[in-house]
Amino acid sequence: MQVDDSIQWELAMKDEMVLLMFNKTWDLTELPKGKKALRNKWVYKLKKEHDGASATRQD
Repeated sequence: MQVDDSIQWELAMKDEMVLLMFNKTWDLTELPKGKKALRNKWVYKLKKEHDGASATRQD
């Protein structure tokens, strides 16, 4: 991944987090005692055109 790409991915991730909070998709709460949080990860990929050229960023 190029530095320019990583900056754009980070901005896209921050925008997504802002929208999730704005839309009240979820609330941050205290984890109940004895419970473990679910793990997650962001997956980034470049969408390809039918000829194999990069078309757009998509997360």
